[in-house]
Amino acid sequence: MGIRYYAYAFDGDVTDLALADPRRFLSSDPLADGWDSWLRVLTPGEMAAVSQDLNRISENDLRQRLPAVPRADQESEVSYAAHYLQQAKSFVSNLVTSGRGMVYLIG
Repeated sequence: MGIRYYAYAFDGDVTDLALADPRRFLSSDPLADGWDSWLRVLTPGEMAAVSQDLNRISENDLRQRLPAVPRADQESEVSYAAHYLQQAKSFVSNLVTSGRGMVYLIG
């Protein structure tokens, strides 16, 4: 079992509800409850900064920050990480475009 990351989008008009009770936006996942969890609400207004930060990260940044691995394996590791980075960029960009926020859980 490893650390799991969850992001649950919510519409901007329910931001106050998400801030008051973020757990109401989580799905039922028994794996998320196995450890103490870290939970945070990112409002629609905060998502633009998150998107900008993510867009500053390049494949070269990944290459420089990944743990030292044999050169033959490094490109595979960079490609793997870049795939998920691109998914995160797209997810967050879509939230910004649609005026949504998210509840973020690390568990």
